[in-house]
Amino acid sequence: MTQDVSLVTYDVLNLNRKLKLNVTGVNQPFYDMGRAAAMLLMNALNGKDHFAVQGQICPAEIHNGTTTTEVK
Repeated sequence: MTQDVSLVTYDVLNLNRKLKLNVTGVNQPFYDMGRAAAMLLMNALNGKDHFAVQGQICPAEIHNGTTTTEVK
């Protein structure tokens, strides 16, 4: 019995550029995510936010490379 293995990762454009591959993965705006997290933390420390649940939605982009196969 043969089993296929797929490789999927984060920060795929950076990985593909450095290793000259075509890996499947998700790209996220890491700088923007860190900035949003820091602002939420600073607001919480300064008593500006009083929400039980806080969040930030950052866009993600999927890159379909050659490291996955379609399930049939």
